[in-house]
Amino acid sequence: FQGIFGSPTDKVSHCRAIIKHLPHPAKIVLIGDSHLDYLAAQSCEFEFIFLSNYTEMDDWENFCSKKSHFNLLFCTNNWLK
Repeated sequence: FQGIFGSPTDKVSHCRAIIKHLPHPAKIVLIGDSHLDYLAAQSCEFEFIFLSNYTEMDDWENFCSKKSHFNLLFCTNNWLK
């Protein structure tokens, strides 16, 4: 675990900055609760863990049911309670 990153810098910029500071190849996991979090992970080829209990996504169950998400490790609603 290396850090928690937030506003005002956008998520993709954070992901790219992380890549620059880690040895390659590095396995990186982004933990998030939004579709934007997922897109940021996807843009930098990070693995992604979706936390449904913190999301504002109305269709999160449909999002999690799609197996085509190449970097979606798992969806959970009971982690970090």
